[in-house]
Amino acid sequence: MGFGSQTGSYFYLNASQSYSCGTASEPYSSEKGGMPTRKPTVRQDAIVQAFAERLKALRAARDMTQRELATKAHVTFSYISRLEAGGAAPGLDLLQKLAQALDANIADLLPGPEAGEVGREDVKKLFDTLLPKAGPETLSMLAMFLTRLAESPTTRR
Repeated sequence: MGFGSQTGSYFYLNASQSYSCGTASEPYSSEKGGMPTRKPTVRQDAIVQAFAERLKALRAARDMTQRELATKAHVTFSYISRLEAGGAAPGLDLLQKLAQALDANIADLLPGPEAGEVGREDVKKLFDTLLPKAGPETLSMLAMFLTRLAESPTTRR
């Protein structure tokens, strides 16, 4: 058991039951018989933070609290909080649960390219992929969207 002083020194009981001394600049070490060292903080990749922002925005758009989302997704409130803070990365099974709880698609939760990162060739590839598979409802929505966009005076945004 250790105790400190105002100068930053600490004492701990080592394996031989005698007291040893250290300073605050030396971390506690379980090798010395003191308290175990703290786990290093895991820094998540940027995509995890982007997911966190999408999750939070989608939840807010649904006018849900973190607690309500946690209940519907069958996870703890603290885990939802960690997800929205970018402190945890969800697995595929949790993505499905979150999407269902938010009445959304998994794709709605996944980060995509930022505005301005998409070029004409990217859009063309998306259209070339989508058009052969598109049904009448999808084609109708695309036609309405493209018509309104073409009629807009601010098309070159």
